[in-house]
Amino acid sequence: MARLVVLRIGHRFFRDSRVTTHVCLTARALGADGVIIADREDKTVEATIREVGKRFGGNFSIESGQPWRKTIRDWKDRGGKMVHLTAYGLKLPHVIQEIDEADKDILVVVGSEKMPGEVWSFQTDRSRSFHQVIGRIFNISARGDV
Repeated sequence: MARLVVLRIGHRFFRDSRVTTHVCLTARALGADGVIIADREDKTVEATIREVGKRFGGNFSIESGQPWRKTIRDWKDRGGKMVHLTAYGLKLPHVIQEIDEADKDILVVVGSEKMPGEVWSFQTDRSRSFHQVIGRIFNISARGDV
C-alpha cells in the first residue's frame, strides 16, 4: 500500500507553531502516515503530535529538522511522487483520481512562507500541473468546494 507523508516547508518558530500543529493534525485525521517539518527542528510540535498519537492511537510519524531538498530528492529516488499544495493550482476533485491511480508513495508539500522557486523544479512531470493542487487547512474535505 502506498504511503502518504506531508512535508512542511518554511515552518517559522512561534509564528507558525499553531498552524503547523494543525497541518499535522489535519494530515493525521485525513489518513496520512506522517509529517516531516523541513529544516527547523521543533520539539514542541513533535511532542504535541506524539501525545495525540499516544492518547488516540495510530502509527502517525513526525520528525523535524530534515533538509527539504534532500527529503524530496530521496523520496523521488525511491520512486515516489510529489504533490504541492498551493493556492494557485488545480482543484483537488479534478486530479484526485489521477493521483490515486499513480499507486506510488506521495509526498505532499505544504508551504508556510513563500516557497523557494526550486520546489517547482522537483515536479515529477512538469508537462502536467496536477501536482499543484489547491489546499486549505481544515477545509480540504469539509466544505466540498475545493
